[in-house]
Amino acid sequence: MTIFRLTTVVATLKMEFINIGNHLTPLTSQTVHKSKTKRETRIMAILQFISSAVWKSLFGRPADSLEKSIDHADEYMIFDCNPITSNFVSVHQSSADAYISGIIAGVLEGAGFSARVSAHTVDVEEGESRNGYIGLPSRKDKAVFLVKFAEKVLQRDTALER
Repeated sequence: MTIFRLTTVVATLKMEFINIGNHLTPLTSQTVHKSKTKRETRIMAILQFISSAVWKSLFGRPADSLEKSIDHADEYMIFDCNPITSNFVSVHQSSADAYISGIIAGVLEGAGFSARVSAHTVDVEEGESRNGYIGLPSRKDKAVFLVKFAEKVLQRDTALER
């Protein structure tokens, strides 16, 4: 795939997701209505919302995993073994994955959680399950979306813990 074609594909995806804000309000209200809770105010709660409800709304399935970093208290990771935006891109898969990180950052910012989000790829470990991806091209790596929260968000979360 040429760079021009890749740029065109990414531009098309951007245009399709520009209206994401319009879809988040109904998505949030549906989730709130079902669980009878208020707006998410905790870090893990908003990340679980993103990796399940938002992911399912955008990609038809939840993210593969959500983990907190052991080394850094302000970092969390969302794993996706087969991100649909980069399945059929032959070069620079990380560029398409970076687009998803922008969506995550936008949802977090809209919910009042300032964070930097970056996309990375890591090798799939031996024995790691890839069930549920029949018919899609196989990848030797998986996408990791690293979410690094601002200090003020961490302080707010700590204050809510008390």
